[in-house]
Amino acid sequence: MNGINNSGDIVGIRDDSSDVQHSFELNGGVYTSFDYCGAKATEGVAINNAGEVFGAYEDSSGNWTVTTFNQQN
Repeated sequence: MNGINNSGDIVGIRDDSSDVQHSFELNGGVYTSFDYCGAKATEGVAINNAGEVFGAYEDSSGNWTVTTFNQQN
């Protein structure tokens, strides 16, 4: 777990069996795993009280970019 808001929504990071990082959100008892489209790794690190998730992703060149995740990512 990396972040939690006042509603109890949680964001974090999990590694799969290939040791690739993926982000997750636990919102109202519903677990959702998510990745930035085309990313090599995704890290959800914070969630605000409006439910916006903040974090970073690693592109195929190894560069990290800070972002706000949304349905379109």
